[in-house]
Amino acid sequence: LTATNIDDDVKVLMVVHPKDISEETEYAIDQFLLRGGKLIAYLDPVSAYASRQQNPMMGQQSDNSSSLGKLLHAWGLSFDTGKVVADLDFKMQLRGQDDQPVDAPAWLGLTPDGINQKDIVTSEIDSIWMPMCGAFTGEPAAGLKETVLLHSSKDADLTEAFMASMSPQSVMSNFKPTGVEYKLAVRLTGKFKTAYPDGNPANTGTNATA
Repeated sequence: LTATNIDDDVKVLMVVHPKDISEETEYAIDQFLLRGGKLIAYLDPVSAYASRQQNPMMGQQSDNSSSLGKLLHAWGLSFDTGKVVADLDFKMQLRGQDDQPVDAPAWLGLTPDGINQKDIVTSEIDSIWMPMCGAFTGEPAAGLKETVLLHSSKDADLTEAFMASMSPQSVMSNFKPTGVEYKLAVRLTGKFKTAYPDGNPANTGTNATA
């Protein structure tokens, strides 16, 4: 999370839950893309794994979200780390009190209806679990093409991430379907422009690669 350069021999870079990523590292990723590198990024409003690592005796949970905010903005997209997608069509069931099943609309179990069956990346996926996932909004910047790989149903809503992490019941109590198919996973292709037109944020006055 503090890397200042991506080695030239790296062709594909995988970034998983970049919580508290430094601006210098975002710049390094920016430059990696400009020279033709390929990026796979997993972003998360609520990391279920990180949440399990916390000690509940320490009080209020810390922020377990991650994003690539400045890069996404340059690409024309947004990712609200304060919201998760709740979906009645793709809701899973979790074990509640007394081991009784309870509907969990913020824990998505996508079926082929929410999976792009025409794309080679996802065409052979029958199901995928996405607990407390976020949504991409906005339209790709000029020169970029967006392909939606995973999406919610229209019986979905964006709910507060904090409430979703508390209990499934809290999500149901405020649920109002919006009729929007939220974008859960997207692919961007095309000509990327730098998110840092003024150059490396660590070196004022340095020109970014065009």
